[in-house]
Amino acid sequence: MTSSGRYRIHRSLNMKAPVRIFIFDNRVEIHSPGALPNGLTIDDIKAGTSMPRNMFLFNNAIYLLPYTGVGSGITRALDEDINVTFMNNDKAQEFVITVWREESNEVEKKSNQVEGKSNKVGNQVEQKSNEVEEESNEVEEKSNQVQDSDIRLRHSDTDLATDHDTFVEDHDTIHSYHDTNHDTKRVPLTNKQKDIVNFCSVPRTSREILERAGVVYHTKNIAKYITSLVAAGYLQMTNPDNPTASNQKYKKVNKR
Repeated sequence: MTSSGRYRIHRSLNMKAPVRIFIFDNRVEIHSPGALPNGLTIDDIKAGTSMPRNMFLFNNAIYLLPYTGVGSGITRALDEDINVTFMNNDKAQEFVITVWREESNEVEKKSNQVEGKSNKVGNQVEQKSNEVEEESNEVEEKSNQVQDSDIRLRHSDTDLATDHDTFVEDHDTIHSYHDTNHDTKRVPLTNKQKDIVNFCSVPRTSREILERAGVVYHTKNIAKYITSLVAAGYLQMTNPDNPTASNQKYKKVNKR
């Protein structure tokens, strides 16, 4: 007999509820209207006991449907080692057969998927952490460079102050430079000009001086960073008799 034919034969025709089949991830439930009839128990049907509910249908079904033997359906299912459970619900007036699905492979598959995603996330976090660490190292390196530059600048300022000159800072960071003997008042110097003066402790060419100042080699820049310092008495020419000499250099004036 087909499954649909068997359920029509065994179900209670006194109830209007249909045979219901529920499919879940881990099981399939078959709800048949009507509890087991005439005191029949679950142990009875497991043993192959048959007690037809609808005799008219039962007597004709063996001629209309494939016949496998009276009461053999449950026993054949149990022989197949199927994980199946039965519930005879007198209160709800229904008989429920639950066929449990094998979950091990599915659970293992999902577990592997979760583990794979976890590993992927872990790798992404580690990669991000390495990137942050590299950026932190770059920031630290740049901070050290700035700190070194600041130290060099302060050393430059200190060299100019060793000649007992006094600097007064205004809002443009320009410092007034005064001779300790008070006999000569020099023009104010910017930090860059003071750096050039110290740079010329060793004779330098005009091109070397402008490269130190970080500006292009131009007449205007020569006037600003070299000629003005010569006129103010901070620098002097190594060949003052020939100002336009090709080997002309400039050096710091050492005050007495």
